[in-house]
Amino acid sequence: MIDFNQSLDPAEARRRIVRLAPYDLHWVEEPVPQENLSGHASVRMDSAIPIQAGENWWFPRGFAEAISVGASDFIMPDLMKVGGITGWLQVAGQADAASIPMSSHLFAEASAHVLAVTPTAHWLEFLDLGGAILAKPAEVIDGAVTARGPGLGIEWNEPAVAKYQVT
Repeated sequence: MIDFNQSLDPAEARRRIVRLAPYDLHWVEEPVPQENLSGHASVRMDSAIPIQAGENWWFPRGFAEAISVGASDFIMPDLMKVGGITGWLQVAGQADAASIPMSSHLFAEASAHVLAVTPTAHWLEFLDLGGAILAKPAEVIDGAVTARGPGLGIEWNEPAVAKYQVT
């Protein structure tokens, strides 16, 4: 996998993807700016490597627009940007209807819960951003993170949280 983080125009994205094709990448993430849906679609059409996008698309409507133009092979909603759990579930329905694999962006503790009910669940992105202030940080065991506990299964490490409290 490689992430261009919206840094290229479609022509440059195509040029680089051709050069990367021999390396058997699983996906190229966000080759062009997130709002350039037609650019994503044109790059996708010419790409030998699947295109991943979505961490910067907002709310279910943004995903509906992207899906309708064929902007990516895979989608990767950000739980906060998509509208929380309700928004996520709406996008999961869209992905299921379009047979598009769906991965998560950040917030592994919460994303593990919603991916568990996502019909086209693909990859859980894991960056331990919250471990320093959690009583039981998420763990990767045999390549997986298991959702735990009621709600989002998050328990705060109160002394660690207090350390960062601003008064």
